[in-house]
Amino acid sequence: MSERVDYEGLPDDPELAFIKLVDFFDEKLKEATRGTSDDDDTRLHLIEHMNSIMGAATALQIHALGSFRLPDWDSTYNAHRDFDLAVKSVVLQIQIQKARVTKLYSVSLDTADKERIHHLVRQIRETLEAADLDSRKKNSLFAKLNAFEADVDRARTRFDNAMLAFVDLAHVVHKGTETLKPITDLVKRINELLGAAKSEEPEPAKIPSPEDIKRVESPKKQIEDFSHEGRGKDDDVPF
Repeated sequence: MSERVDYEGLPDDPELAFIKLVDFFDEKLKEATRGTSDDDDTRLHLIEHMNSIMGAATALQIHALGSFRLPDWDSTYNAHRDFDLAVKSVVLQIQIQKARVTKLYSVSLDTADKERIHHLVRQIRETLEAADLDSRKKNSLFAKLNAFEADVDRARTRFDNAMLAFVDLAHVVHKGTETLKPITDLVKRINELLGAAKSEEPEPAKIPSPEDIKRVESPKKQIEDFSHEGRGKDDDVPF
């Protein structure tokens, strides 16, 4: 595992970014405590793990963990256990919510519909190839069509890449020549296929908003320091 997380490479979605950071800090904790026994004092590692995830939650505005505080030294093990369970609950809620949103904004296509859509996209490509378009713009449109066709071949076809491609195509047709006009009908036929398939699926239940993720309550304990007064007399000094 890399010693440093690639913050610039995190997903734009703050909740997905949070899940990725939790995975990173969990792995970091596993590495730090690998080979330790039940008799070893791992409290410093546990507090660092909590501190990292709490910092990520604050930065990404994941409010469900807002009630947690770093524990005092003696209560570290119990506090970390409760915190770890709460984090797993929040991650699970986010994953379920994202899955439901993905299903809402996607559709399952049968083989025949996939073949029809690929055929229509090929016709769009041929029309673009024959048109007098700037090569940069043409390549941009082809890239968007590639992303859409990749979605078509998946178990569920998402609508976001389709929208990106169709909006750009509509603009090009509006600004272009008569050569590009057939694209409007081709896109319409693709939309009809997507719409017909979506209409066959059952209406989904209400999708919860991010604010619907339940706040996980915890006793509010704030760590002051790691002085001798904060530990039991038999505890070893970790540093």
